[in-house]
Amino acid sequence: MGWENRGNGRYYYIKQRHGRYVTSQYIGRGEVAEAIAILEEMEMLKREQERQEKKMLREKLNADKDVSRQLHEMWQLTGQMVTAVLLLNGYHTHKGQWRKWQKS
Repeated sequence: MGWENRGNGRYYYIKQRHGRYVTSQYIGRGEVAEAIAILEEMEMLKREQERQEKKMLREKLNADKDVSRQLHEMWQLTGQMVTAVLLLNGYHTHKGQWRKWQKS
């Protein structure tokens, strides 16, 4: 998208991609073309802002996944530590319940 100087005039064109090829579409010149150029620029800025927002959201989701993974690992380690402490203190599991070993 942009202005092109051809001959003595300044003309506004929009570039469009069709597969491998890029074509130029003539829009015009003068005040109408300037208004269209401003609208196109605003649309481009809006798309860029949306891209940035999506990127920030992806980064936040990835950070949340990292925190979730770390919490899961901590939960597993805590369970292993509790199991180790209970076993060292003479407990065992019976049908999923922790019980103190009976001395004979």
